[in-house]
Amino acid sequence: MSAPRLGSSLAVALLLAACAAAPERPRGGGPDAGSPALRALASSLTGDYATSASEADRPLGLSIGADPLIGKAPLVLTLTQQGETTRRFRLAIEHDPQNQPPWRGELAPLGPDGGIISRCPLKVQRTQDALNLQTEPDSCAFGEGSQRVSLLKEFHFEAGQVRIGDRLLPEGAETGSTPAQVHVFYRLLRFSGWAGVREGERWRISRNLVLHSADGRLRPADAAGMDLGFEIELDRYRINDEGPMLLRLSVHDIDDGSTLARAWADGRSRQIGIALPDLQVGLDRID
Repeated sequence: MSAPRLGSSLAVALLLAACAAAPERPRGGGPDAGSPALRALASSLTGDYATSASEADRPLGLSIGADPLIGKAPLVLTLTQQGETTRRFRLAIEHDPQNQPPWRGELAPLGPDGGIISRCPLKVQRTQDALNLQTEPDSCAFGEGSQRVSLLKEFHFEAGQVRIGDRLLPEGAETGSTPAQVHVFYRLLRFSGWAGVREGERWRISRNLVLHSADGRLRPADAAGMDLGFEIELDRYRINDEGPMLLRLSVHDIDDGSTLARAWADGRSRQIGIALPDLQVGLDRID
């Protein structure tokens, strides 16, 4: 792209695969509703996210909505994770500076009808730049005897990213003895702009293009509806495991799929483009 057991095995499956059919909750709250700290969280966390095509075999989407904040009520976030199946979770976050600890949380996986399957307390850690919520093995366990299973689930929000990790611990197992499933979601960015191709002494231009940063693709066409002969692709890309997440813009030939041009930009960039003698693309971020 271019220049993501409640006493039985069945209960655990429901807990992890919590599918959803309930309507979305309204997002946000009035400017005078709820505590300032919770309002700030709601504003910074809600929105749409997606995994990177360079990090995931199958792209996944994530939408975060917030119930309106009223008085001293907790902030309630609904997370909808979309892939081959849909999973939904409810996060309730409380903040009271007079309590110790001042931050508290609760996780509730949701069933197909939107009902709560179970509840687990969350350990909440809040810094200036990040929010981390995590279950504890002893307080998020299901089943009896040898069928007892603990769920370690973590949500980490930081710098426009959401990392969600899951680990199941059978009775008697140590924390690191079973593999964790981890997905990293990046805030979905939308861009608009134009593309052009030079043919002889004139340029054919395609305007008002709109695409997003989660494997967004389109074939630009000129005012007469004729395609320009190439496809534009925009996604997030990490050059190596330790490197930063970048924006990557690619242009591919529509006949043979070959890459004609490619450009990279900082992951927070508001502009990205390609400028060749006979092919140009310019994109600006839409807020």
